Amino acid sequence: MCVKIFSQTSGKRLDVVVAEFLRIGLRQARKFIQEGRVFVDGLQKPKGYRVLPGQEVLVKERTLKEDKGRQKPLEVVSVTADLAAVYKPSFMHSDKGRSTQSVQDMLHLIFPSTSVCLLNRLDYLTSGILMVGLTKKGCSVYKQAQEEGRIDKLYLALVQGELVKDVIVKKALYTAKRKKVKVLDKEIENFLRFTWIYPLKFFPARNQTLVKVRILKGQRHQIRAHLSALGHPIVGDPLYGPPVVKSDARMYLHHYKIIMPGFQAYNLPDWKALTCLDSMVIDNLI
Repeated sequence: MCVKIFSQTSGKRLDVVVAEFLRIGLRQARKFIQEGRVFVDGLQKPKGYRVLPGQEVLVKERTLKEDKGRQKPLEVVSVTADLAAVYKPSFMHSDKGRSTQSVQDMLHLIFPSTSVCLLNRLDYLTSGILMVGLTKKGCSVYKQAQEEGRIDKLYLALVQGELVKDVIVKKALYTAKRKKVKVLDKEIENFLRFTWIYPLKFFPARNQTLVKVRILKGQRHQIRAHLSALGHPIVGDPLYGPPVVKSDARMYLHHYKIIMPGFQAYNLPDWKALTCLDSMVIDNLI
């Protein structure tokens, strides 16, 4: 396993940065550095190296491996005393027990001295931000803010067809005992379950549209099911879209930003579609 830390510190020692972000003691942080597990922008540095803003600090852990035998990165995107945001890649489970590697399995290694708790889930094929509570206070604050509709969860999706205008989907979902969520005809009044969809760019050669999606308190498969019900399934979605030929095909759904009182984090995906966007649109996304 690899842990990437996007440092926003200025002038702090490398051992201090590693210790603070991983919630470990200085002695353990220095041991990681001495063992050659810590890299700054791809290079090994001594424990006294002063980290610069924007540098990537990579900490390698040798004990956990991906199911297919390769190592996957788990990035710490943002962290405070009570909450953290980590990046989950595609083809990884959020919950413990569904494979030999999941985000939940890794959390105690990344945050060993905390009451770590996974606060949200992403589907196996969905990439992006997962929220982690580091203290009981953090868990409580997150859950209360979500119930009050004060957490914005923003996604990027590449969908089939041309979507020309903003739309709000208010259709109720039937999720009980079903692998595939059913979209019902009736609309719900609870705005916490709405899906807001904003088209960003249409690609006529592929007949696909890049969209931004906003939800508050999401249900299982909410975005996937609502987009499919509109006639715009997510590219690569094997459940709600057309048959996917390749077993390792990517599903283009990414949780890229979360905003809540006292905390926010963003992590844009490495999609080619984003390189076609105007810089002003990119600035608005982050």
